[in-house]
Amino acid sequence: MVRCPACGKEQRLALAAAEPPTGPAPGPGGPAPAVRSIDPLVEPPPGFCPKCIAPRAPAATSCPACGLAFANSQPGDYRPPETVLEAWRALTARWGTEDEHARFLQVAGAADALAAAGRLYRIRLAADPEDALARAGVEATVKMASAPVAVAGLRRAPELAPASRRKMKLAVLALVFLGPMVLAYVLLSMLGGH
Repeated sequence: MVRCPACGKEQRLALAAAEPPTGPAPGPGGPAPAVRSIDPLVEPPPGFCPKCIAPRAPAATSCPACGLAFANSQPGDYRPPETVLEAWRALTARWGTEDEHARFLQVAGAADALAAAGRLYRIRLAADPEDALARAGVEATVKMASAPVAVAGLRRAPELAPASRRKMKLAVLALVFLGPMVLAYVLLSMLGGH
């Protein structure tokens, strides 16, 4: 059993996911073993993939959405950069403020961590499926992450070599001047008059 430090909710973890306590074993009357706490801001609730936050079947050994082998995943593997985490904590404290959402997305974009930002919004959505702001945040991170790819693709269009440009101009000129004559010939031959 682990206890959330923020809300006090207790959750069960699989034995493989629990961390062994450090230090000497407690003796009679000694301190209780350390309990590993889960940060609900960066770790999904039970029943969700720790990487992509897709619903997880209890007996599943891997995620059907992203392919993650659950045995290979450790708590904290997908922790966002500290700057993004600080902005996320500030956002969760003022969740209903649009400016705070915009600020968080700016911080995540500047840190090249839009995937981590989207994951954080999906964690929030997994905890509260009716949260419209979390859903909008997921959509915003997808749009922001895909926009540079489209723009970069446009910028990287290959330039034609000078010889290819000359050939292209000759082909266009030939079409402009010879096209009507070829079209007239085809039409006349179809009508039967050579």
